[in-house]
Amino acid sequence: MPGKRHILICSLSEKPEKAIKSASITWTNTPLTCFQRAVTEKYTHIVVILPAENSDIYHHAIELCKIIKATPLTSSVSVVFFLEKPHRKLLDALAAAGADGVDIRPVPSLDQPDQMEERVKTLCSGNSFSPVQTVLKSLCPYLSDLKDDKAEFTVCGAYRHRMFLGGERLKNLCHSKNHRYCEFYQNPRDFK
Repeated sequence: MPGKRHILICSLSEKPEKAIKSASITWTNTPLTCFQRAVTEKYTHIVVILPAENSDIYHHAIELCKIIKATPLTSSVSVVFFLEKPHRKLLDALAAAGADGVDIRPVPSLDQPDQMEERVKTLCSGNSFSPVQTVLKSLCPYLSDLKDDKAEFTVCGAYRHRMFLGGERLKNLCHSKNHRYCEFYQNPRDFK
């Protein structure tokens, strides 16, 4: 194996992005290329960037994580996911696949590679990403996602999946430990 590189980035965005040019970061944009690089070179971290607007590719990210963690050459490499927002089913699947952590906040544009490189290096150098299980514990267990032809919606399972969630309520209540104080969490409505 050639010399050790520090970080491998795999962006699963549909948009063509500019690659970060750095001696310590290698850039890929498909799961297959990412895995190929992961087994042929040595990395400390693999960062997978998932776009919020396309949940159809989440299964590719989950499979990539499973394969990386199951392969002896890569099983000890930290796999971290950049997500725009928490997504309960995805986080459950990532935890089961062995993901080491997530960083949930807006992803810097790759048109500003310096900003992206700084975030990746800061996150990985101090292992300041959140463990997946910690993020899952802070989310309301009743969060659910419904999808139609055009969009995906977050709904409240404690309110019979009839209440769409968004804005401040979703951010400050459902996506935090404050969900314990929600009237629907405390008294969920059943399907009678």
